[in-house]
Amino acid sequence: MATGTLTLGGVQGSKSLSFTITSTGSLVTLLDGETVADGQTDQLITFTLDVSACTMFYMVSTKSVTVQTNNGTTPDNTLNLRANEPYLWHTNSYDTFKLTIDVTKIYVTNSSGATATIDAIMITDATP
Repeated sequence: MATGTLTLGGVQGSKSLSFTITSTGSLVTLLDGETVADGQTDQLITFTLDVSACTMFYMVSTKSVTVQTNNGTTPDNTLNLRANEPYLWHTNSYDTFKLTIDVTKIYVTNSSGATATIDAIMITDATP
């Protein structure tokens, strides 16, 4: 069994809060330091995800980029990632998962002015 942990926290003056969210599944998949040069449009990155089996999803980019799933022209879903602000989702999230259709590949567009590095962690349960 695979386990993923998200730790969220904040500090305001003397007040400090920290919360840990744990997700389990049968498989952990990583997107590890994929780079996308500035000015690149629809750079193809191998990336697969069974949306119905996903229990936790975390994606972050060092620069603001647009991530499109399955097709760069008519994508199934689009994530607009802001620089160093991860998109987080887990099965107990208040919001619905922004990826609604199984992913076979992603296309990334970077017009930030510098090379972007993208990382992701996905936990899926093949036997939910």
